[in-house]
Amino acid sequence: MYRKIVSIIFLTVSVVCTAEYTLEDLVTEAIRNSRQVQGVQKEIEKTRYQVKEAIGSGLPKISGSAYYSYGEPFSPFTSGGSDTSGFGQALANAYSFDTSLSRIGPIITGITLGQLSGMFDDFTKKNTLSLNLSVEQPIFAQGKVGIGLKIAKSYQTSLQYKLKGEELNVKGLVTKLFYGALLAKVNVSIQKEAVKLAEETHRLAVIQHAVGKGSELDTLISRLRLENARIDIKKSESDLRLAYEAILTQTCIQDAASSFSIKGDFPDVEFALNEDEAVGEVMVKNADIQFLESSQAMQDQLVELAKSDFYPMVYAGGSFGKISQFNNFDELKDVGLGNDWKVFAGLSMDLFTGFRRSQKLNQARTDNQKFVLTKEEAKDGLVLATKNAYEQVTLSKDRLKATRSVLVLAEKGYSIAKKAYEVGSKTFLDVQNAEFELNRAKIALSAAKFAFHTALIDLKLLMGNL
Repeated sequence: MYRKIVSIIFLTVSVVCTAEYTLEDLVTEAIRNSRQVQGVQKEIEKTRYQVKEAIGSGLPKISGSAYYSYGEPFSPFTSGGSDTSGFGQALANAYSFDTSLSRIGPIITGITLGQLSGMFDDFTKKNTLSLNLSVEQPIFAQGKVGIGLKIAKSYQTSLQYKLKGEELNVKGLVTKLFYGALLAKVNVSIQKEAVKLAEETHRLAVIQHAVGKGSELDTLISRLRLENARIDIKKSESDLRLAYEAILTQTCIQDAASSFSIKGDFPDVEFALNEDEAVGEVMVKNADIQFLESSQAMQDQLVELAKSDFYPMVYAGGSFGKISQFNNFDELKDVGLGNDWKVFAGLSMDLFTGFRRSQKLNQARTDNQKFVLTKEEAKDGLVLATKNAYEQVTLSKDRLKATRSVLVLAEKGYSIAKKAYEVGSKTFLDVQNAEFELNRAKIALSAAKFAFHTALIDLKLLMGNL
């Protein structure tokens, strides 16, 4: 009873520890863990900030400033020292005459200059303190705000197509690895069936030798074939483990190959598109072409951005501040800060820049023309790649159909050879040949399925509908 319970627990743990994945599960994990996909997602996240930055360029700019300085400014009413009346006194002395009128004139002049000297004392304060808050709103910033927003949104759209392409590439690669693992898994099953066939052939050889209808050499050959079949099982199981390791590496699934398994089969696909229809699908849905078309819109906006340098800049705003000048901080307490405010509007425009703007515009137009050539070249390359992929699909489809017919014939041939050998009308070599052809037909059918589906994946990747 105790051993039975232990066996049940062990079996349960084994079942729980074995993880089985479908193709959809693997694709989901691979896309989620792909560094290429994550990189494009970060680029898209960056463009969202760029769009907000472009929008922010059209909003008001608010700035504040605080300024303090200390010094002794030059005054024409000083004689080199701190006496601000020295210059006025010198002028008064120059007008000193030995007459009554000459004595009155300098006195009046001295008083007037003394008053002026007192008025200019405000301009010789040693301390200056100012606080300012300003708002500036661009009314027409050469159209760069709107153009920058269009460029950022075009780039954001192009990255969405780039993300689609990366996800399709990951899906295509994982699907190929999945089909490769299916092929290895089917080959393991085929090799196990080959062992059963070899065991049956060996059993017949022993019986025939026992009744005197076969030779000892036949039993030795059949035993050798059986051992080779068992060795082939180990090789096919090794290939399956390597296929699982490749899937685990690509999907970043943290499972051991020994506890990993896949669930699924080669799908039955009806492919009825002609070559022109396939090329038409590529021109409309291919992720690379969609990326190039959206990038073309961005190139057009770059030309408009170069044109904007010829336009004026119009802005408006206002500022409000407080300012004061004083010799010591006690004066600041008594006088306080005076108001300093203004509203303004302005227009600025470059009239001549040494033809730099024209050359910059010519460069943008040339880059745009070069991009158009690159785009057309890429389209031509994709058309050629589509035709090659379509040809591979057609050939692999015909080969798959032929191998299915061969398998039917091989199964019939083995059945006939086995029965004929039992009644003595066929030799042991005939049975072995029929067995070999049957195993080869099964392996060829699996390989043909794999070739057809991988070729179809390549075509669907180009058509953008995998």
